[in-house]
Amino acid sequence: MPRIMYWNIQKFAINKMTTYTRRLNFTRGRPRYANDIKGDYIIDTIYAEDAAGQDLDPDFLVIVEVTTGRTAPIGSLIDGDGAEGILHLYDLLGAHMRLVPPLVLGTEGNAEGIAVFYRSDRWEFTGPWYWNGAQSQPTNVGAQNYGGAWANVLPAGASRQRAGQAVFTNAAGNAMEFPNPGQRAPFLTSFREIAAPNRLLNLLAFHAPSWDPAREQGTRALADIPAIANPLAANETTVVLGDFNCNLADPDQADAYTPLINAGYQQCITANPNRYSIYTALKDIASRSGPYNASTAGNYPGYNYMRPLAVDNIFIKPPRAPIPVCHIVNRIIGTPVPANAAAYTVPNVAGARPANNLYSIGMEESIQQINQRLPAGAARMKRFNALPNFGKIGGKRGTSDHMALMIEI
Repeated sequence: MPRIMYWNIQKFAINKMTTYTRRLNFTRGRPRYANDIKGDYIIDTIYAEDAAGQDLDPDFLVIVEVTTGRTAPIGSLIDGDGAEGILHLYDLLGAHMRLVPPLVLGTEGNAEGIAVFYRSDRWEFTGPWYWNGAQSQPTNVGAQNYGGAWANVLPAGASRQRAGQAVFTNAAGNAMEFPNPGQRAPFLTSFREIAAPNRLLNLLAFHAPSWDPAREQGTRALADIPAIANPLAANETTVVLGDFNCNLADPDQADAYTPLINAGYQQCITANPNRYSIYTALKDIASRSGPYNASTAGNYPGYNYMRPLAVDNIFIKPPRAPIPVCHIVNRIIGTPVPANAAAYTVPNVAGARPANNLYSIGMEESIQQINQRLPAGAARMKRFNALPNFGKIGGKRGTSDHMALMIEI
């Protein structure tokens, strides 16, 4: 059963892999700085272990919000710091993980790329389009190998001449926008399972505009893509995932998902006012105002460190029964397993892994440990907000304002 990790890593570029947060330690009364690389946190999250010590490394890793030095044309290969960062991550993920070369999606201020990594020992990349050998849009005909830095990120053979799709037409053959010219398009990639039963998997990843009404219009337009709307083969699955910027807490925004649902897609994360911190992928408040609005007070799972802004989601067709297990990779308080369970176990106050949680806490000290060690008030907040603690996860100098999602289908 393939496992897919999706993560909006805010403005992903080489700095997210190599820059440091700084912490001040005292040795014999003298200050000494030690460093903590944010890229280590990213790798630790991707290659975490469950409570039984089993690897949770995904079959697919989809990273949204990759920066690109290139703003045109749409469909050309990304370059600049974003390309450097993705290639650096590729080098760290291991020989079994290969990379679909990311393409430019959108122009100017909207220009981004989406990176799709996959296990080439289990899956074959099949396109759906072909690379045409130039720094321009791939097409549905022709076949040439990639060159330059992208020459070897795909395995030798037919896959090396394939490309994801970044330009779309509707059933009538008219060019599609999401929703306006120049705004980010989705990125469609397709795969074939190497072993029997040779299942087919399509991944449509999308980063919608952040403003109203473009976010709703762009999300609604996804259901008009023929590859998304058309019937599937008997052994075929399509997954639509990404940052739709449509908050599930707002009924009008959540209604943007209706066309996908009407097209037969199962919504894997649904709004629940009582469990936002578990049921939905949340943006923490760190990227806008720093971690200083967070708190060590309150009850699990909230601790008042994030707002109920549920904008990431995953949709799957055909639907599964029961609904696929979908985890929110929350390394501030831990990730209960499964994410759609009726009840949760409060994390224990000692040890790196909370009780009955799938993902361990990624901070140097958990909220529980800080609360045990320090008196209430400013001392707790100062320690909680420190850059090597909460700061390496969120904050203006942190990793991202989004948490990752992990789904098994």
